[in-house]
Amino acid sequence: MTPASRWLQRVAAIALGLTVGIALDELILQSLAFFQAREVKAHTRETASGEDRPLVLFVGDSNIYGVYVRREETLPMLVEDLSRRQGERGVRVRNLAIPGSASWHVLRQIDRGLAEKPAAIVMTCGINNFSQSPPGQGLGILEELRVMKLARRTYYNFLLEASAPSHTPFSLGSGEVAAKGLNLHTSEGTAVLMQGRDGTSEALIFHKSSGPSTEQESLRRYRADVKEMIRRSREAGTRLVFSTYFAGELPGFQAPTQVLREESRECGIPIADNASAFLQAMRLGSASGRLEETPEWHARFAQLMTADRHPTALGYQVEARVLARTLSEIGLVSPKVLEDPMAPVASMKAIVPEVRQVSTDPIRIEVHAQPLDRVTVLIGPSGGSDYLNLPLAIDRWPATRLLERELGGLLATLTDDSGKGEITIPKALTDGIPNRPLYAQVVAQRGQAAFAAQVSISERVELTLPAAEKK
Repeated sequence: MTPASRWLQRVAAIALGLTVGIALDELILQSLAFFQAREVKAHTRETASGEDRPLVLFVGDSNIYGVYVRREETLPMLVEDLSRRQGERGVRVRNLAIPGSASWHVLRQIDRGLAEKPAAIVMTCGINNFSQSPPGQGLGILEELRVMKLARRTYYNFLLEASAPSHTPFSLGSGEVAAKGLNLHTSEGTAVLMQGRDGTSEALIFHKSSGPSTEQESLRRYRADVKEMIRRSREAGTRLVFSTYFAGELPGFQAPTQVLREESRECGIPIADNASAFLQAMRLGSASGRLEETPEWHARFAQLMTADRHPTALGYQVEARVLARTLSEIGLVSPKVLEDPMAPVASMKAIVPEVRQVSTDPIRIEVHAQPLDRVTVLIGPSGGSDYLNLPLAIDRWPATRLLERELGGLLATLTDDSGKGEITIPKALTDGIPNRPLYAQVVAQRGQAAFAAQVSISERVELTLPAAEKK
């Protein structure tokens, strides 16, 4: 035997050994997964002892998780409560969603949930696909092997250990309702570790760059994952239900909403169109019945949705009624308990704060809003904002970027029990703005959480400056 032949034999033996080793590892991991799934089923039977209600699982991102509301105000719990009214059997629910999840994370949520033999799975996701990097796809079908996933998880854990000095805990939301997470900065980029309500954690890896090509790739991956969700659900004999984002007709959310509508038509998947319900609720709050950006429009918007496009507790009430109708269509919710999705908002008045100037030197602003509102006066020249040409260019974040910073601290106050407040504007502030005329406008914030607060915005009023300062 020549040296070359012996070398080839050694290489073949090593390759065979590695293949057998990987196969054995995969067999062990698959066996562990089998017993874990059996434990989950046993746990499900125990917790559902005497419970003959069908199980509806909810999977998705922060919109399903409910980052700014209490557990009983989340979409799953509202649907469960609604389904059991008037003595009906209703459904039981479980919330597997994790804030920040992209479609590939939701596929894993579905895999975990299918072990519990649910009657239906409600899914909302897609927006996070455009800011995150999907898992490796270079090895094709091998990527589905548990041993490969274990290798990637081990590598990721190594990166986390290497980045230990740059761990940054954070909360999404406020107080007891906040979702907990951990910012991680690694050599591979920025990552976030988020935890679901069931205790499951998910690592989210964010893009280093973005652009048209990245957006197209993200959308293609989203559509492919949605089709895979359909396939897996059908194989398991479980009904999949699409639930569009409440903000689905707003910029940034339209692409995933369109994908769900198209796949719903093509594959016959039931869909709860929350996006259309949001627009209907906004028209309901408009005197003209049109979507016009008036102070009342923005006040109603803030009643239904937070500044970063999550439903408020009221918004979830609308969504729950929309989804209950869809679940009724597939026989899981009795028609007797169905309510008009607009019922929660039909009688609510959008309250717009009032502002007027009461003195010139010093400039004092009087505000009338709801009792114990936190009000902030914005001062500046006209133009430069997404909100009714607010004097200051605060764009979409009045509750978070202004109220919690130095300007908010300088010009903010709480209204009294009658809803009245007064703010004196420092002369140095008006002197520091060269453009004239100057305007004042009020942002009124309800609640303690900056993101979750309902925010109302007043009309602008032109300020009368001291005579010596007029130019």
